[in-house]
Amino acid sequence: MTTTQIEDQRTHLERDLLRLNRELTRLREESAQCVNTPGDRVSAPSHPGDHDSEGAAMRLQEVASHRLILQQTEEALARIEAGEYGRCTRCGEEISAERLDAVPYAAHCIACEQEATG
Repeated sequence: MTTTQIEDQRTHLERDLLRLNRELTRLREESAQCVNTPGDRVSAPSHPGDHDSEGAAMRLQEVASHRLILQQTEEALARIEAGEYGRCTRCGEEISAERLDAVPYAAHCIACEQEATG
């Protein structure tokens, strides 16, 4: 990758990091509003998934997914700083520009990712 491409990816990753942090904050606040102690007046759910335990499980899954992507984004930014961005952390081969455009936090080339996920 060229220096310009890497800097473009850095900008994209930094923007994503800010967005993910905002979304996690929102999800945590919404989850906190759904927790009520006995005797509390329960307000109407603000999210369609708040109506049942399945919805709460979906909310927790969404938080976990955001946290994982946030972590992967931070790791990608660290790889940029270390001069290792764009190289597969598993085999060392270059990750295609198309893959990095689609998944800027990708740590593996497509072949290694497919091997890892079966």
